[in-house]
Amino acid sequence: MNDALKRYVKRKVGQGQRPAWIIKSYLPSLLIVFIMVVLVFALIFVSSMSKAIEDTLVYLGCGNLLSNSYIDSSALNSDERVFSVTNASAIVASQDSTALVQVKGVTEDYYFDKKVEVLNLTTVDNPTTLNSVYLSKTIASSLNVTLGDRVSVLIFDEEEERARPVFCFVGGLYHSGYGEFDSHLIFAPFDMVDGVITYELYTPRSDELRGILEQNGITVSSYKEVYAAIYENIIRSVSLLDMIVVLVGILAGFFAISISSEYIERDRRDIAGILLLGIKRDDVVKAYKSITIKVVIVALILGCVLGILSSYLIMPFISNLDTSKYPFLLNYVISFDVVVPIKTILLLCIALVLSSLASLKLSLKKMIFSDIKAAI
Repeated sequence: MNDALKRYVKRKVGQGQRPAWIIKSYLPSLLIVFIMVVLVFALIFVSSMSKAIEDTLVYLGCGNLLSNSYIDSSALNSDERVFSVTNASAIVASQDSTALVQVKGVTEDYYFDKKVEVLNLTTVDNPTTLNSVYLSKTIASSLNVTLGDRVSVLIFDEEEERARPVFCFVGGLYHSGYGEFDSHLIFAPFDMVDGVITYELYTPRSDELRGILEQNGITVSSYKEVYAAIYENIIRSVSLLDMIVVLVGILAGFFAISISSEYIERDRRDIAGILLLGIKRDDVVKAYKSITIKVVIVALILGCVLGILSSYLIMPFISNLDTSKYPFLLNYVISFDVVVPIKTILLLCIALVLSSLASLKLSLKKMIFSDIKAAI
């Protein structure tokens, strides 16, 4: 492409033009902008939700690592925590209903900041001498109880080999949005639950610490193994959505043909004049391919930016919705931090640009010269 055509391309993509001309020129690319906003928002939303579900598996489930053997907390780093937890099955009853639950007996320090955040835990002071139990909003709704109410927990006592009822105070309600836990898990004081003791370990260096513990003869399992089916389902769902989004992006690339058609129709006389000046037809094709791709790339960047911005604006709003006003939200994880999957978004952009190039290569040459015959 010679220097004259290069300057022509720059002018057609907006260099030195008035804002009104630039806005009008880029209008045909708005569909790609809209598609990118939707696709990027969908990618971010699903990635953020999947990360929130993983956090639920860790902080509401069994920690990063789980062991049946005692772990000495003095050997851990300052940002690592280990808790002794008892587990037992029980029946919790109110005046209106009963529910079969899994009781997790924990100490007070078990509710550290990150766990409270993931649990969306709300508590009240206990003015009684009763044990405080923390129910999920799902269980509380089924029992028709709320904060400050009383429930009876029928729990098996291994020493006496019988079930014993314990009258308890509902001191907290949590909501993870993940039914695997919310529908059956409650928390109680450690001494109240006479069950199997396990050790939950919370650490940012799971693989490294696991190797160290196993070298010392302590067998541990990660949350990915304890909840293998759930974790695999998360990975499979995210991978499937990524693949669908990239395929939609590839299809969206063929809208580049429509953009080129608009520009060719707009520039019929300019193209005819260029050809009459002796410019080769292949060079004209390259020029309009360059114009279209530049416009597509601008639309991609704008769509990505708007998609990311909309995620940061909308997702906190969703996370702050009051589940008591929207009961259907109890079945979903709605509280999560925004996670931007940079690699997947880049893959989407590359796929769209490549499909645009392919579509232009297949149709642009024929499009130009069939549309301008009358103008030459």
